[in-house]
Amino acid sequence: MSKFAVIRQRSPFIEVSADGQNPLTNGIARKIADRLTYTHMQYLHGEEGYDAVSNTRDSVKTELRRLYNFSANGCLCCLKGWRHTVSRILEEEGFRVQYVNYDPEKPANTYEAHWDRVFDRFEFRPRQVDCLAQIDMHDEGVIEAVTAFGKSFMFAMICTLYPNAKIDIVTKSKSVVATIRNRLTKWIPDVGQVGGGKKRKRRVTVYTADSLKHSDFDADIVLVDEVHELMTDRYFEWLSRYWHARMFGFTATKETRFDNAYERMEGLFGPTIFHMPYPLAEQLGIVVPIICQWLSVEPGWNPCRTVYKRLERKRWGIWRHDYRNRVIAAAAESLVADGNQTLILVETLEHGLFLRQLLPEFQLCYSEQALKKHKRDFYVNNNLMHPEESMTAQRRDQLRRQFEDRQFMGAIATGVWSVGVSFDSLQVMIRADGGSSETNSTQGPGRVCRINPETGKNCGILIDCDDRFDDRFANGADTRRRSYSKHGWTQYLPDGTIWRPGMRTRRVGTRQ
Repeated sequence: MSKFAVIRQRSPFIEVSADGQNPLTNGIARKIADRLTYTHMQYLHGEEGYDAVSNTRDSVKTELRRLYNFSANGCLCCLKGWRHTVSRILEEEGFRVQYVNYDPEKPANTYEAHWDRVFDRFEFRPRQVDCLAQIDMHDEGVIEAVTAFGKSFMFAMICTLYPNAKIDIVTKSKSVVATIRNRLTKWIPDVGQVGGGKKRKRRVTVYTADSLKHSDFDADIVLVDEVHELMTDRYFEWLSRYWHARMFGFTATKETRFDNAYERMEGLFGPTIFHMPYPLAEQLGIVVPIICQWLSVEPGWNPCRTVYKRLERKRWGIWRHDYRNRVIAAAAESLVADGNQTLILVETLEHGLFLRQLLPEFQLCYSEQALKKHKRDFYVNNNLMHPEESMTAQRRDQLRRQFEDRQFMGAIATGVWSVGVSFDSLQVMIRADGGSSETNSTQGPGRVCRINPETGKNCGILIDCDDRFDDRFANGADTRRRSYSKHGWTQYLPDGTIWRPGMRTRRVGTRQ
């Protein structure tokens, strides 16, 4: 006898039952529930993070989190994006699945696709037509594509393809919201913007994530830039208010969050419907090959040997580590002297200021929020900053445009330039943060991978630090090396040999 299951959708939720009334048997319900459970990770700091067993000050709290609930009659309920996964599990177990949608129908022309308008107005990069076709064929989905794939162009194509749909575009960064809006205006008239100092809604409106509270949540289509960044509780709750929208998330780093909160993504956006990995993008000529050169950082002493708090370890091991900063500065000076436009990415303004002391010809770009009064006093008193120095959105945008035009060749930037900028002619990126985030190991180097015929760039150079002065920072370097390897990037160790997966890592304090 055939087994049956019914999936009923209403607004943002689906209910899974045996017949529309009664719950599934415990076995199959448990199998679905297991898939909709994940382990949430959280760093603990200070005394909260003290582990008496290992005598360390940093530890990680783990917590099982459910992405489902049960209705009053015992039926499993979850967000509608999980319908594809739930259906697949049921079908693999021999169930025949009936799907019923109780949402009100939209006007017939809302999702009417005008392909002729798109083909008349755009020149497509490789595989962009395929991506757009997948979007047209699905009610939701995640687009995983390399940073140079052309998300802004895709946003413009989608807005052109559906001229009768109300479209909200969401990005976390205040600087990126203006960039997206400005690029859209080339093809879409009267684009709105909410956030970044503006509050103007139109058929197509670009929102900062922090300004989503001002949305009417009545869009027909929602496009989310760098969707992995918005899986925190607050942003997730706001995005879940789009009950009757087609939801599409764009990211180059879908499954890289330390806290594993990317597991929530499918509930809002459904599964991945288009994937463009780096090796394929390189084969298609969308990006240039990336070559990584590792710098030796072995000062002979460990400046954070007796420091246990995570933040203080970064301060003395990375941000104020004079030997390490001088190694980075020497490499940067040499590269610029040879005519290579060079960007140094740092985690904090503090690190950027210490590097700028060694590289006075480099421009420093950062967020105005990073400059708090008590920190400004310290920076000014220690000759790291002029008393009148300031940073505004206008100044930051001016620096971006000047760097794009190669009006200056060396820059130091915090995370404000790790995403959402397109420095096509950038030849070298130095990663100075010393972190182990897989997200940053993809997003940061993405600044240097873009094609640029004007400069004849045939590869992008990534410089990183082989931190052998401390066990933890050495482990971070090894983690970054493995992340780069996943993308197929060639890596040269400090002694000039090519690193290959499986190579033994030299211990801290030993020499080759």
